[in-house]
Amino acid sequence: MQKNDGTYAANEQMVFANHAIFEDTASAFFDADQDGDQDLYVGSGGNNVIERKEYLNDRIYLNDGQGNFEFKPESFKPVQLNTGVVAPCDFDGDGDIDLFIGQRSIPGIYGVDPENLLLENDGKGNFTDVIESKAFDLKKVGMITDAVWVDMNKDQKMDLVITGEWMAPLIFENSGRRLKKVKSNIEAYTGLWAALNVADLDGDGDMDLVLGNKGINWFYETSEESPAKMYINDFDNNGTIEQILTRSINQKDVPLVLRKELSNQIPSLKKSVLKFEDYAKTSINDLFSTKIVENSIVKEAVTFKSLIAYNNGDNNFTIVSLPNEVQRSCVNAILTKDLNGDGILDIITVGNDFRYKPQFTRSDASTGDVLLSQPNQKYRCVNSNLSGLFVKGQASQMTWLQNKTHPSLFMIGINNSAPKLFGLND
Repeated sequence: MQKNDGTYAANEQMVFANHAIFEDTASAFFDADQDGDQDLYVGSGGNNVIERKEYLNDRIYLNDGQGNFEFKPESFKPVQLNTGVVAPCDFDGDGDIDLFIGQRSIPGIYGVDPENLLLENDGKGNFTDVIESKAFDLKKVGMITDAVWVDMNKDQKMDLVITGEWMAPLIFENSGRRLKKVKSNIEAYTGLWAALNVADLDGDGDMDLVLGNKGINWFYETSEESPAKMYINDFDNNGTIEQILTRSINQKDVPLVLRKELSNQIPSLKKSVLKFEDYAKTSINDLFSTKIVENSIVKEAVTFKSLIAYNNGDNNFTIVSLPNEVQRSCVNAILTKDLNGDGILDIITVGNDFRYKPQFTRSDASTGDVLLSQPNQKYRCVNSNLSGLFVKGQASQMTWLQNKTHPSLFMIGINNSAPKLFGLND
């Protein structure tokens, strides 16, 4: 809680302590019951709690107006997936706040698209999932990591832009009653998108997209001609879904993982692939029958670069790569603001990902980047010694704070570490 002098103090409440065992993955403050104060939606996730699925439940906490919260389990039907993003918005224009809940994955079955939710508010803080009737295109569209409500077509209605892993950024246009996916040239840019920021970067009156991806300092490359792919199937018919990452070599999809690792994952391969030198030349079509490969779910990524998509109107975008310094690691969170007073928005990014297996090494080269706008839709990365932004670890979230004493304060959330506060010099 913020105090009168602009500093912060922890406000420990039993209602939150009772739910400390949950692994929380997304959250949002909004006025759920229209009583003028900010309530809290918390999304949970994880792959290690499948046997106790109640620990995957999303929750709503109602505010009494004094900053004290009460858990309201009856507000909506429990959601037991890996929640990737919570995006509040009055999408139907009836005066109350509704919710888009983007799901990142099905626990224990990575790669299979989960079902997202569009929760319609009855005005009293009770929510019903209406995605079947009002946003069917959005129901099973991918593994969602970020979402932003914004008026993309200037019709005074809030549209929805989403990003996710092994998919392209997508735009869903709001008619006032329903959301429908619209065609756009950004659909060609499949990637492992983790972050999205929507802002008018070039000052032309329409909204542009800043998109955070894995970066090109990764353990393998991808392109439109040679895309990275992920095959998902029960390859050995044992009741367990497996995922096989491949890279394109001589127009063949060759497994990325080591022979021993793949054969441990799928024991039936131990007899079919005897030599390491044979495995190095083997495509996924050589390892499995045509029927199995053709019946697999196949996802692909044609770019790992973090990008800006400049809006030209009519859902057509000009794609520009962020500077090379940003591409050194993944981008997990993005902020935009005019940092130097020139009237043009600048960009702040943070990232890193430590979850990879040892043979792939960590993605840990980012300490955060400040990008100042330049002419002709270009950005210049400012050295951390000059910018003052230096963040180690897995930085996963960023947000501006409305602070009483410092008008330009933002907080960075860091996995397995304390959050950090940064302020802009006047």
